[in-house]
Amino acid sequence: MQITKVFKKTLKAVTDKVPLIVTYGGSSSSKTVSAMQVLFLLAQNKPNLQIFFFAKTVPKLKTTLIEDFKRYVSGPEYFIKNFHRQDSYLLIPKTNSKINFVSADDPDKFRGVRADYHFFDEINTFRYGLAIFKELFARQRISTIVAFNPSEKFWITDYMNDIDCEVIHSTYLDNQFVPQQTIENLQKLAQKDENFKRVYIDGEWGVLEGQVYKYKENWFICDELTEDYDFRIFGLDFGYTNDPTTLIELRINEKEKTIHEKEHLYSTGLINSEIADILKGILKEDDRVIADSAEPKSIKEIRRTGVKIIGAIKGPDSIKYGIAKVKEYEAYVTSDSKNLINEKQSYKYKEDKLTGDFISIPEDKYNHLMDAERYALTRFNIK
Repeated sequence: MQITKVFKKTLKAVTDKVPLIVTYGGSSSSKTVSAMQVLFLLAQNKPNLQIFFFAKTVPKLKTTLIEDFKRYVSGPEYFIKNFHRQDSYLLIPKTNSKINFVSADDPDKFRGVRADYHFFDEINTFRYGLAIFKELFARQRISTIVAFNPSEKFWITDYMNDIDCEVIHSTYLDNQFVPQQTIENLQKLAQKDENFKRVYIDGEWGVLEGQVYKYKENWFICDELTEDYDFRIFGLDFGYTNDPTTLIELRINEKEKTIHEKEHLYSTGLINSEIADILKGILKEDDRVIADSAEPKSIKEIRRTGVKIIGAIKGPDSIKYGIAKVKEYEAYVTSDSKNLINEKQSYKYKEDKLTGDFISIPEDKYNHLMDAERYALTRFNIK
């Protein structure tokens, strides 16, 4: 094995049994390989370990994670001899420890899974990354390692300041084995793109391109909700298994064209009676909720409990219209609304696959509170 500084830091964190190890930074710094090396050595020396390696999809698992493991960690001969292709796991003969290679494309298949160690490669690209992470992290026996290039901030930042989290930052300078040609290629790309340089050379957080709402242009962070407003309205977006049910409060000042916003709910697994109880604990007598009109049965059930709730207005261009409506105001988000801030930062337009240009349709992710916001704002003055 080729041992780098990142390997040594990762090994120490794992040896110290740190519950969460976040290893991030620039390209070719050995983040992924070092994590796999450390866990492979553990599997070789400790009996009956259950270890899971996760990649975004099956193709990513096969072309990147497994190939890198074969080449840089176990060696092709050892891997081929001990890899069980049908169930996609590597069995270590002398310890009976098992390394499972899994695609993270369906959060349901991880419910109830328990393991000693988890490793998530490029976790910021996972479609259901947070849901899968929570499901597995809650049941882990020892440690979870996550690795990524910091192309944009995402939910992992909420965990990085935790006292039980070890953060390892690295760049290609921490990997003495990087081919010179790779370094030259990175430097050439960096000369043409400042954001590329920040992320893949310096290993620093990048600036998300194509954002729907830009910080300090469309929205700001405030300490608390204002008492100077004309309308108070709530937006509700239904979820259940994979997507959360969300509730947002909007305090609207029409004269100043400002909205003060607070996240009140962001949770999976809620049934309608539970949602109604939560609403009744938050709402005042005259408060009204605007909910996703795609769920008429849920709206009707909640209304029967006494909550003033109606459906949102939808149509072919309702998303585009709603975003335009939101942008008519300056939005002030309370600092304790962590999921709302994350969605504001992460909500972006789709890219044209041929040209790379952004089109006027947002991606269908990081939008649960964004949808609730639209629902409320497009019907806030309806009595």
